[in-house]
Amino acid sequence: MTKVLILGGDADHNLGDAAIFESMCYALHGSDRNVEITAVSDQRMPGSSPGLCEVLPAGPAGFWRLVGAASLQDLVIIGGGGLFQDDDSRVKMPYWGLRTFLMGCVNARVVGHALGAGPLRHWESRLFARMACNTMSKISVRDRFAYDWLSPCTSKPVDLVPDPAFMLQPAPAQIADGIIEDAGVPPGRVIGIALRRWFHHRGFLPHKLRVRAGLDHNSGAAEMNRLTTELSRLIERLARVHDCGVLMMPSYDLAHEGDTATCRTIADNLRGKVPIGVATIRSAAEYKAVTGKLQLLISSRMHPLIFAVSMGTPVVGLAYNGKFEGMFQMLGMPSRTVSLEEFRTGNPIDKIEQLTTEALNDPTDFRQRARILADITSARTADMIGERAGVTVASM
Repeated sequence: MTKVLILGGDADHNLGDAAIFESMCYALHGSDRNVEITAVSDQRMPGSSPGLCEVLPAGPAGFWRLVGAASLQDLVIIGGGGLFQDDDSRVKMPYWGLRTFLMGCVNARVVGHALGAGPLRHWESRLFARMACNTMSKISVRDRFAYDWLSPCTSKPVDLVPDPAFMLQPAPAQIADGIIEDAGVPPGRVIGIALRRWFHHRGFLPHKLRVRAGLDHNSGAAEMNRLTTELSRLIERLARVHDCGVLMMPSYDLAHEGDTATCRTIADNLRGKVPIGVATIRSAAEYKAVTGKLQLLISSRMHPLIFAVSMGTPVVGLAYNGKFEGMFQMLGMPSRTVSLEEFRTGNPIDKIEQLTTEALNDPTDFRQRARILADITSARTADMIGERAGVTVASM
């Protein structure tokens, strides 16, 4: 048997990170039916994912158990979303750099797999990125944006492996129908909207810790109010022009992330004007299934866009960093994105509306390209067991 420890993002609450974790478990288990996977979680249970045999508690209380478990593994995988970046806080890269270094102190077989990296604008971020890269025996990133930021931090080869979320299998279509119905949106033509909070203060501490410490002071509220007001007007117009209902689709259900609150604000603005509801979606597979029922998805989270493209649904991204561009580039799609930062200095609503028209009128079906990316990352994920972090696989 092969023992594997997976360390990644917040797969307990972020459905994008959950998709990465679940997909890696399926790929590893498909390669070795006897694989024993260990993960860190406060919600998952052994057996809840293929091959998942041990679940360690999150947080400082589980630190020494994590170190002990890492020393017993055949492989430690660092992967699962945007781990190596500093656009949310300057402490994130030192945290992951030290975490990766400590794993390397007790296990020589540590790999970075389909990492989300960048931006790394601060000197300490690049320092700890170098520390992490020196620790890992193999390194791969999920797109060219990540490659451009991480490759200067190491002399080692950096491979390109598509985001594991491309591998995710959707839930049955009838479950998606039930979710839309439960949200109070009539069946038929539906536009999906996935939003997050942005414009909050971004400094040394992560936003989560600032909120807990009472240091947030509702930062960025004016910009968010402008965004939700302008988007509400656009969504109402799109719903009327295309004779669609509107489904708000939060994908990261923690208060400090603000997805649910932002989606509810839009719903409240449009209640009584167009058919609208807020979806309750509990798993990444369900989320992907719902995107397959949409006429269009507008999202300021990247993984909902991956789900939707994989289901043949047109998309427009509201980007907060370059990973959105990286995703479109991997898919060979026109980069239909607008930066959220444009709401600070201007009003990009007309541009967003133009992009929705282009997306809806584009006859190209990108599902085949998404399947190719899924096959590539599936093979690369499975290969990690056979290689045990040995010889580097040729770049894509």
